Amino acid sequence: MLGLLPATTKRWSQYVGPLERLKISVDQPAGNNGTLEVWSSQNYPPTTNASCVREDKFTGPSGDIILSVSNYTTYFFRFGDNGTNSTATLHLEEYVPSPPPPPRHSPPPRRPPPRPSPPRPRPPPPPVQRDAGGITTAALTLKCTGFDGSSFDYSVAPGAWRQLIGSAGQGFSLKTQYGANSRDPSSAVQRALEFRSGKNTVVVSLNGSAAKGWALSATANSKPVVSSASLPNGVDVKVVRFDPPANGVKSRVIVDAGFARLVMSQRWDDKKGMEADFLNFGLTLVGPLKLPVSGILGPSYTAALRRARSAAGVAAAVAKPLSAAGGN
Repeated sequence: MLGLLPATTKRWSQYVGPLERLKISVDQPAGNNGTLEVWSSQNYPPTTNASCVREDKFTGPSGDIILSVSNYTTYFFRFGDNGTNSTATLHLEEYVPSPPPPPRHSPPPRRPPPRPSPPRPRPPPPPVQRDAGGITTAALTLKCTGFDGSSFDYSVAPGAWRQLIGSAGQGFSLKTQYGANSRDPSSAVQRALEFRSGKNTVVVSLNGSAAKGWALSATANSKPVVSSASLPNGVDVKVVRFDPPANGVKSRVIVDAGFARLVMSQRWDDKKGMEADFLNFGLTLVGPLKLPVSGILGPSYTAALRRARSAAGVAAAVAKPLSAAGGN
């Protein structure tokens, strides 16, 4: 506060100061409507060489004005109401404007998610390698469908035997021998299947060539099976040949061991007018095998059994058959 100045119609209040901006607060008696005159002059009273800087009328008991002044200039204030002897008190203080609010910083814009890279093109398959007799020697790709419904590829060598599934504790195994697919030499097909349960062994195989055709043969415990055979421990074998082919199937072999049912089929190639060079198979397990279970289809069997038990309980899992398939 710089001070209090009484201001009336007939009395001038004087102010000299170095400030550039003043805040003048006016207090007047209730009911007055006075006018504040601000004059700039070097003489007192400001009668000559004077100029009225501003006039402000106040209709209430109090009010404020902001006055920009020049350094060390004399200012006079007079307060009145239409020539009447009105009085008021002036409060003078330095006017310091409030600093502007700090700018609001908006968060930086979010970066767009990275664009997924385009899929890499699949490399071309390697050239088919063959020996002097024209037999493929490169690794082959076998397409399988597991007990849990999963589809996956398995790499095998032509002519090799691999165990599809087996349980040592139950004395059970299913093996297959692979060859190159005549339609796609880089993929594998089943040329033979071996089913073992206890001391019983059933082998179904295709023999021949692409030029002469492929003939299906079946043996049970090393003895040829023409139409059917009954083996110890309730294992039954049945061979069915269709002439003409039925629903694209030329021959079918069924092995039923109670806990497992294996169906092997040789299809008929209509384009070539001859038997196909591969065996399709479907394996259904009625009861759970003794763990651990091994082979190409072993992990899918364990996953399917675990899922069945968690979803329906052990009793339901035992009663629910699990199936897997392979072929083209």
